[in-house]
Amino acid sequence: MTPPAGAVPLLLGGRAYGGVSVGLQAGFMAAAPDDVETATGLHVSAFCLSIALGALPGGLLVDAHPLTAVLATGAAFTLAASLAAVLSGRTSPT
Repeated sequence: MTPPAGAVPLLLGGRAYGGVSVGLQAGFMAAAPDDVETATGLHVSAFCLSIALGALPGGLLVDAHPLTAVLATGAAFTLAASLAAVLSGRTSPT
């Protein structure tokens, strides 16, 4: 893959991911409208915990396997999460 061809999915993924934090923050605040400070703290804690929980197995995977295995694993987790979201039957954020 050429660098320009690799830049396209990278930019599209970054643009799509940019709304995740904002959407999650809005969800936390909607769940606890009377306690915004606690909701914000919980959001930050959950976000940091998810990074830590992904970094450890990701680092171990990179050490033990080629980088293509890391990409394939990420794609598999993304597919599994997408299927779980679709199969949950939830139609609205509230």
